[in-house]
Amino acid sequence: MSTVFINRPCDPVPSDDVSITTIGNWATEAESEKEFDRQVERTGCFYVYPQVPGYPIQLRPDRSTKPSGSTGSSRPPRKLRDLGWNDGLIGVELNRTGEKIGPPFSQAVDYTWAIWELPGGIRVSLNWVFLWPTEKAHGTLASIMAQQRVGTACSTYELLTLRSGEATVLSVSTNGTAHLGHPRNGNRAGSR
Repeated sequence: MSTVFINRPCDPVPSDDVSITTIGNWATEAESEKEFDRQVERTGCFYVYPQVPGYPIQLRPDRSTKPSGSTGSSRPPRKLRDLGWNDGLIGVELNRTGEKIGPPFSQAVDYTWAIWELPGGIRVSLNWVFLWPTEKAHGTLASIMAQQRVGTACSTYELLTLRSGEATVLSVSTNGTAHLGHPRNGNRAGSR
């Protein structure tokens, strides 16, 4: 008895995910970064560090040991801590407009497995990493982002909105009022 393989096209599978790209009107990463810095400064919710080097702390056996690259990072001032923020520093992967978010999402996951060196030799890990400028993800991608503590950052309707999964992490309205969400994303292992 021989085995015969028949090659026939599969029926299309409906998907709740679409190809997500970054938003806005910034032709270069530098323009996008400038706008992000401007919006964050207006919120009064974070102190922004320039891009800093990062080093992986846990690797798969076949993964490169080169530094993870660099990301902008932010630490919260008293305004945000008084609202109950206890998630420490966040990282932001900055991109120009029209980029597919697959590659930056992969980088953001790597950033969560790295130690970052701030000015003065201070080393930190990041509790969240957000992709700028990107609107909220939906469906399967949103679920994966939530588990990895990666999210999206945009200023479409407010000064700044940070989301992960189906939850809002932080939103700052145009009048500067900050609203803190309390997502429990990425705290469980295994099947959810």
